[in-house]
Amino acid sequence: MVIAASAAFQLGPDLLEMGTDARGHWAMSGWILSPALAGMLCLWASMRSQRTDRQAWGNLAAGCLLWAAGTIVWNANLAAFPGPGDAAYLFACLFFVVGMFRYTVGERAISLVKVCDFAIAASAVSLALLIAFRGHLEASPLPGFGKAVAFLYPVCGFAAAAFGLTCLALHASARRRPATRLLVIAATLHASADLFYGLSELDGGYTVGMEYDALWLASYLMISWAATEHIARLRAAPVEANAGRRWAAEALVPALAVGIVAVAWLATQERVGAMLWLSGTAAIALPFLIGVREHLVLRGERELKIAAHASREELSSVLESTTDSVIVLDPNWILTYVNGRAASLLGHAGLKPGANLWDLFPEEVGGAFHQAYRRAVDTQEPVQLEGRLLALGKWLEVHAYPSTDKLTIFFRDITERRRSREEIHRLAMTDSLTGLNNRVVFRERLREKVASESVAVIVFDLDTFKEVNDTHGHPVGDEVLVRFGERMLGCAGDALVARLGGDEFAVIVGGGRKEAEAFAERVVVAIADPFEVSVGPIEMRASMGIALAPDNGRDPDEVFKKADIALFSAKAHDPGRFHFFEQEMEVELLRMQSLKADLAKALPKHQFETVYQPILSLRDNSVRGFETLIRWRHPERGMVPPDEFIPVIEETGAIADIGGWVLDEALRSAGNWPDRISVAVNLSPCQFRGEGLQHTVRAALAKSGVAPPRLELEITESVLLQGSERNLALLHSLRNMGVKIALDDFGVGYSSLSYLRTFPFTRVKIDRSFVKGIDANPQSIAIVKSVVDIAAAMGMQVTAEGIETRQEFDCIRTLGCDAVQGFFIGRPTARGTELAALEKVDADMIWRATGDSRLPGRG
Repeated sequence: MVIAASAAFQLGPDLLEMGTDARGHWAMSGWILSPALAGMLCLWASMRSQRTDRQAWGNLAAGCLLWAAGTIVWNANLAAFPGPGDAAYLFACLFFVVGMFRYTVGERAISLVKVCDFAIAASAVSLALLIAFRGHLEASPLPGFGKAVAFLYPVCGFAAAAFGLTCLALHASARRRPATRLLVIAATLHASADLFYGLSELDGGYTVGMEYDALWLASYLMISWAATEHIARLRAAPVEANAGRRWAAEALVPALAVGIVAVAWLATQERVGAMLWLSGTAAIALPFLIGVREHLVLRGERELKIAAHASREELSSVLESTTDSVIVLDPNWILTYVNGRAASLLGHAGLKPGANLWDLFPEEVGGAFHQAYRRAVDTQEPVQLEGRLLALGKWLEVHAYPSTDKLTIFFRDITERRRSREEIHRLAMTDSLTGLNNRVVFRERLREKVASESVAVIVFDLDTFKEVNDTHGHPVGDEVLVRFGERMLGCAGDALVARLGGDEFAVIVGGGRKEAEAFAERVVVAIADPFEVSVGPIEMRASMGIALAPDNGRDPDEVFKKADIALFSAKAHDPGRFHFFEQEMEVELLRMQSLKADLAKALPKHQFETVYQPILSLRDNSVRGFETLIRWRHPERGMVPPDEFIPVIEETGAIADIGGWVLDEALRSAGNWPDRISVAVNLSPCQFRGEGLQHTVRAALAKSGVAPPRLELEITESVLLQGSERNLALLHSLRNMGVKIALDDFGVGYSSLSYLRTFPFTRVKIDRSFVKGIDANPQSIAIVKSVVDIAAAMGMQVTAEGIETRQEFDCIRTLGCDAVQGFFIGRPTARGTELAALEKVDADMIWRATGDSRLPGRG
């Protein structure tokens, strides 16, 4: 079809007997319509293609349309050479070269070897043409610029043809080869026409109607054919060109180039002789030898490539078997290798060689990974980092190793390891039981805040937590701590809440005294309701100590210490409330610490003493027994009151040893009394926390020889309040030994009456607060009368404590109490003087007196 159209174009004017003007219009029509048609088809091919193919056919379309435009301009300036049309023609040739190059090379990288192949072909054609055109160039009447333009026509045309032929031989894939072949034929036809056109211009000028005019038309018809061929093969499966064929053809490029130049030179020689034959032989041998050499070089390169490929395969096998994920990137962030673990870990369908990494993960551009890889490439230094891949929500440990032409990245999923590390960090900074901040975080934040702002430090301590722990066990104690922490958080707002250990909590509140007091009041209200735990509701109180910064200092340890001192004051003087630090508290603390130190030495140094206060029976008006009281004779302080040191020994835990000593001393003294005289000993609730109370009592009885019924152990209702089941069992075991149990300080607790039903006490001792001034207080009379009646109904005896006046004595006796004790009956007497005190009480017969006998110095 191309041949037929070309023949019709060339022969048409003669067959139609056209004149000169008609022939010109005929030629212009063909030379405009054929490149226009080719340009449109190339544009269509460009729009149907992608990436480099789109660019390639776009360049070819531009070349065709530029040639058509040049023809229009040339037609308007026929007499001018060179003219504007010639410039369009020559630039069109450049577009043809770029288009063929982009199409044949495709997506592959452009190496210097490819560039050299193209340059060799173009240079050989140019040199051969220069040799062949030498005579025409020297004889041409054209000026120098005109000669250059005329010479450029065949040079550009044949350079483009040689360029296309090189692309076809070395780089075109099987799918692209048919269209490339047509483009090379088109370039050759176009170059042939340009050759004749250039010669015509050099020799005197070109006129329309030359024998080679149809070659231009044929070349653009071939380009049209190539465009349609490309479009037809777009859906065909890609087939790679034969590597062996390309390798064999590469050796011919320099050899053919030299051969073309040699043939051109020989063709210009006019004289035939020995020298010509010798030169001809050399001209044939030289390209042959060059071809052989290139063949050997290329074979060596091929062997190296095979070895390199085998090495890459071996490396790939190693990388596939490694536990790391591996990808390799080229300088343009294009993936060149992805091992199986990387594909599996990242799970992206497009993660394969040829893809751009940042196209797959656009959200990472500018992020930690992108910056690290860029730094590795720029500095050519390895980088290491841990980062979170946003698209997958995974943490990766990455090692990137750069080289001049690639970046190798090893990475692994450390999400679980990261979570474990974060959990370890969280545990290191968080109290595991309550979830609150721990001591480490508290001290760190306290250091920061005390140095820069006004804050209040509040230290908490649960007043009866130890009893709950000892009574109900540590699991219940833990429940109480959790509930307390929850209520603290409910009050916190912006404050930092921490558990420092045990039942000790602390809070950092921003602001001064006003904010701290408001927070403490909220806590008091929040913990007023009982804590619901597995064993039922438990009531708790929390004492609080508050220190202010900077008022009480800027050193965090100093501020915390002063808050602790304020806590000590609150526990000692106002349990369940809060105290702000005052300087006097520090003095009191030092005194208390000194007291504790002295108490630790008191028992070994025999500084404790026992005294005995008589108890008068109102049934037979005789002394029925003595209550044992402890005194501390300090070598420097003198006689220390019991209410000063007993709470301290209870707090320090020394009560077990000291209580055991008191019991031994009381029974040893009772062993010297008449059998009818009993001895009463007070037990602290702290003595019920351990496991040795029953053994201590049994051992003391056995050592003294005193009959168990003569021993009366006095307890307060707090023993039953704290772990009633366990303590009740212990009381029953003591009762079964024959020991009597008395409920002391009756009436001052929360539910004393309920305890009378819980345990069969032998005696109830009415607290002195109900006895003082009872003769003038009807309410107290009613209460005491009720207690006496209830106790009598339950088979229990009643003792009234704190009798100091005749009126109180007479009133109590009238109400029916079984026994009384107090300063009115008799003061506590030293050990060894009990019998004398007994005889004095019997001799005084105070129950017979009728006047007011309030003793001086009592109260």
